Amino acid sequence: MAWQRSAIFTGHKAGVYALCPGTEPWSFLSAGGDGIVSRWDRRTNDHGEQVAGSPKALWSMHFDRGRNMLFLGDSEGGLRTAHPGQGEARHLVAHARGIFSMVPLGNDRIVCAGGDGSISVWHVPTLELERQVPLSD
Repeated sequence: MAWQRSAIFTGHKAGVYALCPGTEPWSFLSAGGDGIVSRWDRRTNDHGEQVAGSPKALWSMHFDRGRNMLFLGDSEGGLRTAHPGQGEARHLVAHARGIFSMVPLGNDRIVCAGGDGSISVWHVPTLELERQVPLSD
């Protein structure tokens, strides 16, 4: 079976580490080593539009459509929040090393997995750390 390229999306200046559904049903978001979050239109294949940014490389991301809020995990363990197109809202120190993954849970919680071997559980409406659980030595 031959593979055919259907689109080329260009615009990041470094590696892309995270993808998630976008702000609109036709879009997706990307975040990467250049600290940029871009929104891409699957219908047009144009260059991405920068909707958020960070001075640090971004390794993980989740978009909460209900709150129109981005959660961004950076290379130094920071948990950043932003409203697309409005800039950074908060920067919280979540882990001693980078945040590699994040998953939304029910009851307004989000869990982050850090390079320090722990997970952190955050209450989304208040952005308060509820629990830090070490998983490895």
